Amino acid sequence: MRLPDAGMPTDRFKLVLEGRSEETVQVWETLKEAAAMQNAIVKCLHQQDKAAPPLYRDEFFQERQFSLPLYLPSTFSQSIKAIVHGDSFSEV
Repeated sequence: MRLPDAGMPTDRFKLVLEGRSEETVQVWETLKEAAAMQNAIVKCLHQQDKAAPPLYRDEFFQERQFSLPLYLPSTFSQSIKAIVHGDSFSEV
């Protein structure tokens, strides 16, 4: 199901990680790592005055793949950072 088709505005998304299970903690740690990687890649490209490489298109799957955190939404790393620092409406 596509969220906009279900009535969710296109600029909103809510993900709830509930509990303290090993899997939940692992998902949260992975999100933080992806945000840090995205931030580092963007800074590196900016310092070298290079553009991001084009998205890899996998003919087998016939859709765009997020091969690097670089291709996550541009606000992803800032959003995770705000959650970690308590500067967001989101909670940890």
